[in-house]
This record gives sequence, C-alpha cells and structure tokens, in this order.
Amino acid sequence: MAKATPSKGNPTAADPPAAGQPIGSVSSPKSRKRSNSPDRAAKKKKVEDPSDLPGEIRTEANEIPSASGSGVLATSEGDGTAPETPRKGGSQPGPRYSSPLEAAATDLDKRTWGGFCEIESDPVFFSVMVREMGVKGVSVREVVALDPELLTFLPKPIYGLILLFRYRVVGEQSQKPNCPNNVWFANQMPVQNSCATLAMINILLNTKDVDIGENLRQFKDFTQDFTPFQRGEQLANFEFVKRIHNSFAKKMDMLEADKHLSIKAKKNIKSRRDSDSSNQSEDIEDNAFHFIAFVPIDDEVWKLDGMDVNPTRIAKYEGSDDWLSMAADQIEAIMSAAGDISYNLVAMVQSPVVALRNDMCSTIATLNHLETRLDTLNKEWREFVVTKEDGTVQTPFVSPNILAILGVHLDELKNATVPEDVKVEIDAEEDMMSLLDRRTQLLSEQTSLHGQIQTEMMNEEDENDKAKERRWDYGPVFQLWLRKLAENGYLDQNLDRFMSKS
Repeated sequence: MAKATPSKGNPTAADPPAAGQPIGSVSSPKSRKRSNSPDRAAKKKKVEDPSDLPGEIRTEANEIPSASGSGVLATSEGDGTAPETPRKGGSQPGPRYSSPLEAAATDLDKRTWGGFCEIESDPVFFSVMVREMGVKGVSVREVVALDPELLTFLPKPIYGLILLFRYRVVGEQSQKPNCPNNVWFANQMPVQNSCATLAMINILLNTKDVDIGENLRQFKDFTQDFTPFQRGEQLANFEFVKRIHNSFAKKMDMLEADKHLSIKAKKNIKSRRDSDSSNQSEDIEDNAFHFIAFVPIDDEVWKLDGMDVNPTRIAKYEGSDDWLSMAADQIEAIMSAAGDISYNLVAMVQSPVVALRNDMCSTIATLNHLETRLDTLNKEWREFVVTKEDGTVQTPFVSPNILAILGVHLDELKNATVPEDVKVEIDAEEDMMSLLDRRTQLLSEQTSLHGQIQTEMMNEEDENDKAKERRWDYGPVFQLWLRKLAENGYLDQNLDRFMSKS
C-alpha cells in the first residue's frame, strides 16, 4: 500500500511563507542574497571543528545531517558500528543512535530522533494511534468508493475524510488570506513525514462533541491563538504525538530519512552554487504521496492541506450528510484533473461501539420504565413471564460486572433516557400481555447488543495486535539471514538470478 512521503519544501522556522504560496516553495535559491549564504562564508576561512557549522555546510565534509536538524550522522566505517557524531572540544565522538547500526531501533532511538517516519495508509494503524492519543469513541474506516450509496454504510457520524494522493498544488487561488478563528489548522513542517498524523490532528481539533483527551485538549488551547505556521512548529515538537507516530519507525526508516535529508541538503547547496543555471534537476520529493483532510466546520466544508499556507473553503452545506457529497465531488475533481487513479481514502468516524453502548443504555432504561408500568397494572406480572427452553427466566443485563466488561458505566446508565414516543406508547398500554411481549423483545435486543459490543471490542484488540506486529522491526533478522547467505557463498552463486537483465 502507498506510503505517505513528505511534499516539497524547505522554509525556515524564522520565515513563514507568504499567503497564497504553498509550504515548500517559500523561497528559491535565486531569491537569497549571496552575501548571506553560509557556504560562501565558510569558503572564506577554514573551519577546524565541523560541529560549529550549520547542517547544510557540514555536508561538504561528507557528513549527513540528522532528521532532527541537530547533530550529524557520520557514515559508517563498514565495521557494523553505529554512525558517529563529532563533538566539540576534541572529545571522542559518540554514536548517533543508542543502539548498534545493525540492531533494531530502541525506544530511546525513536524518542531522540528528530524526524517523522513513514506510515502506510492503513485505517487500522490510524485507529490505534487515535486511541493512544487519548481520543474517545473515534475510529478510522476505509472508503472503498465515493459513491453516495456506499458512503451511507460508514458508521455515523463521519468527522472527516483523509485523502492520500500524488502531491500537487491544488486550489491555490481558493486559499483564505488568513486562517479563520473557527478553523484550527496547522502547516506541515518541511522534510517530515508527518502529513498522515497532521491530517488526523487537523480533523480532530475541529470536531465537536468528541472527547479528544487531555493532551490534545491542552495542545489545542495552547495553540488556539497561533498562526498555522506556528501551530505546525509546535506539533513538530509535540513529543506526545511524535512518540506515538514514531512508534512505527524501524531503524531502516530512520536511516533512510536521514539519508534523504542529506541528499536534499547537498542538493540545496549545489543549487546555491549553480544559481545562475536555468536547468535545475527535478526535486527529489516530486510526485511524493501526501495526506490531506476534508472536514465539516460550522456548516462549511474545508480542505485542510498542511502544505497550504491557509485552509481552503470548499462550500457551504445545509443537511448533515450534504458535506460528504461536496467533499466527494472535490476529491473526484482533484483526481480527474491530473488523470491520476493512484489514491486512497479513509474516513474518521464515530466508533461503532459508541452507538452500541448508547443503545444498550437506552434499552435498559426502556426496560426499567416498562417494568414500572407492569408493576402498576399487576404486581404479580412476573408469574406470567415466559421461561426459556432450559426452564429459566430470561433476565436483563443489569449486572454491574457485565456492564463494566462491555464498557458501559453506571453514570451513563443514570443519564440514559427513554425515547419520548416509546415512553408514550408504554404509558398508554393497558394490556399486560402486550407489555410482556415487548419486554421479551427488549431482552432479545440486549442479547444482540451484548454480542455486537463484544465483537467490536474484539476488533479493537485485533487492531492493537496488528499494530504491535507492524511496530516490530524484522530488519535485524533479514540482515543476519543475508549475512549467513553471503558467508556460505549462496549469494555469490545466485545473485545473477535476481539482477536486472537490462
């Protein structure tokens, strides 16, 4: 499945982009003053300590800047040791990662690494990440087609759509000159594979009636008055979200990201040196896949693309489901304009288990009201209850232990209400047997809901297991296997079979 890779761009944190200009094409090498170019300054004197130089200059000494932008990742000497970082004051260099190069990335490696790893467009992984962020009652589902009838099968409500497509600037002229106060929107920082997480954050922080958890709530409050660029900077350094995102990182992912940044840094230096040349090579990140979000906010549909300077208002809608058709039309227009069929679409929805638990609370409240009505008609009504095939009487699911296992809490039961029309029907019924039949139906509904809730909870456990498997780094196993094949001569004997004939 397609992965999300960063889109074009290299703005500095100190210079936010101008309105109408996509993040990533803020400035070209030609627009910079040559007198301020750090590589020109470096040419004027010989610098003895490479660690005193900016990351881009250090690449001239064949040193690779890390994805964090701090420190450098030296090339391996081929002896299986970890890359080393030059230190000031003549001290001995230390490893870039706490673990050996050939070993799996440790939690410390992932926490101290400055980048964001690539994550597949898999709704299972996104659902797990959302739950680990502390968001309650939200999951992610794959959208198999943009057909309105198929969209109706998704759990409701739908909080937003996330599109993965081959990146290109879309609707630049429609961007707002400033981000509206009622829209929370953050930019994506350059050289980061954070667009999947950013798309989810851009949806969640614009969604009402959802418990987004204490960490995201504090982050939203803290950044409420920030510009989109400042929010993007804060999100790039938000360790809570970053740790969850990079829990999927493998050592090879981190090394590849560092190499990618090194190539980009060298290319930028070369571009400044050859700024008088009109033939610039294609950007390394051209045609990268990118995640963007579509979300309803205050009866308006918005496109939230982290590579845009500001959000884009698509249209105003009236019905609760109208925004879906408008967003679907916009997505189809984006894809058909380029004749591109390589895209993936997922939806952030209310977790089905939320509605099932609400239904369970409602049926329990209705059953209690019905039994109260039966007590009014005949206090001996229990003598007329039909027994099950095994001779026992079917009882409601009111045990606190059973409800706790199902995730139904007592405070939710206390707040549960009987639908007004159902309440009127029960109060007007004078026939005890009719009420007993209705009671049997309610008990059957509770049994069905019990099974459905358990199924959804098992699905969440399966998602957690799949994410756990994805987080496991099998790279060291493959390296060891290939090393053994090389030692016994198998690779030399069979390598030609797998080499390209062209």
